[in-house]
Amino acid sequence: VSLICPRPLQIQQGCADGIGWWPHQEAEFRRAAAPYKGLGIPDRIEYAGHDGGHEVLVGRGLQFLETFL
Repeated sequence: VSLICPRPLQIQQGCADGIGWWPHQEAEFRRAAAPYKGLGIPDRIEYAGHDGGHEVLVGRGLQFLETFL
């Protein structure tokens, strides 16, 4: 992720998603957010956690895109 910084990035992860255990995903996100925080642009990276499975949060994703496009 540090290679695409400072480009905006949103990660969407459902707690019921079998692709990865959500506590590990959140921990990796915090590591990925470090370069953004170091540059003073923590708003450009977002973890969109939710209770669902392997699905897209369309509204939240579009809101993030509208902010940065």
